[in-house]
Order: sequence, then C-alpha cells, then structure tokens
Amino acid sequence: MRGIILCLLIFSFLLSGCSTVQLSKDNECIGVLVHNKFEYNGIAEIGVAWARPHPGPFSWGYTEVVSGTYDWSETDKWVKKAQKHGVHTLATVFPYADWDQCLPGCEVSSSDHFANGRKQIPIKRCSPCDVDSYSDWLTKLVERYDGDGINDMPDLIIPVVNYEILNEPELSMPELTFFIGSAKEYADILNVSYKTIKQAYLFSDTNQALRV
Repeated sequence: MRGIILCLLIFSFLLSGCSTVQLSKDNECIGVLVHNKFEYNGIAEIGVAWARPHPGPFSWGYTEVVSGTYDWSETDKWVKKAQKHGVHTLATVFPYADWDQCLPGCEVSSSDHFANGRKQIPIKRCSPCDVDSYSDWLTKLVERYDGDGINDMPDLIIPVVNYEILNEPELSMPELTFFIGSAKEYADILNVSYKTIKQAYLFSDTNQALRV
C-alpha cells in the first residue's frame, strides 16, 4: 500500500494560457516550503520562484467553516503575499472539513504536530463523506485563483495553477498523520480532485500542458 500511495502522492496541474498574466518564473523549478506568510520576505531575496505553504490555506474546512458559507480572506492574504514578492504558489489541497467528517476512527492523535493550535487542517482526516460538497468547494477554490477573469480574487496577478492533493498520505505516526484511510480511498480522492480541477479550468484545447 505504501508503494501505491507514494506513486500517487504528488500531482500538479501546469496550465499555460488560461491566465491573464504569464511571468518569467513560471517555468523555473526552484521552490521552498513555507510555514507562514512572513517567510516570503526572505525567499524573495534569494530569487526563489515557487513556494508551497504547509499545511497551507487551501484546506476545505479552512475556507468553508460552515457548509455553504465561504471565507477566502486568509487564503487571499497568502496568495497576495506570494505575488507581492513575485513568487508562484503550489497549493496543497486538504479535503477535510469538520462538519463533513462523519466516519468513526478519523481523529488523529492528540500528539499530532498539527492537532493543537494549527487550524488549517482539522483533527479528523478521513475521506470526504459528501464528495459532491467537496467537489463544489474545490471548483470554487480553483475558479477564485485561476486568473481567467471570472470570479477571481480581486487584484489577482499570479494565478495558482499547480495543485498537490494531500501531503505525504502514507505517513501514519502519532506525531504526524495527514490521512486516515486506505490506498484505494486516497486514489478515489485523487481521481475526484483531478477531474474537478480539470473541469474547473474548462480546457478548450486538449493539448494544454498538464503535469501529473
């Protein structure tokens, strides 16, 4: 199972031509992981092109705290901070919302690194119970930051066009567990997320670059 999950761990969508702005750093491959917005000041000085917020503000329950109610304000701040310094964003999607988690045995250990005081991902981390609601949220997320001029974040300059679904889902330790479930359940999340993100961009050209 570990091998299967590792093979599926990371995929990202490189979307050229869908945004209103294309910057020179788009094709550069040097990036870093950031834990807070203030780190952008330092990484910009050394010329880093990409940053992956971790765990980051692209978590379902972080922006849809209550079903049907969306608050993008904190996520907007991350995106604006990155683009202020000319840094592109690799968004890690966590498909968890407290109000959606309905299965038993989904709560991580109290010693989990992100269980206490870190609100970006909840302590329950199983597959979404309401897949349609998850897909609806993911569509809105992609649409807000894709740079196509439709329902975009105000003053968006550098679109978010690269996504990672979960982070290290194979980890299962008391101090660090990002996903509770089987390899098949993770593959199902990956499949739904892939189709949702692709549909949200509404490609008219099937030859658009798609990095998996």
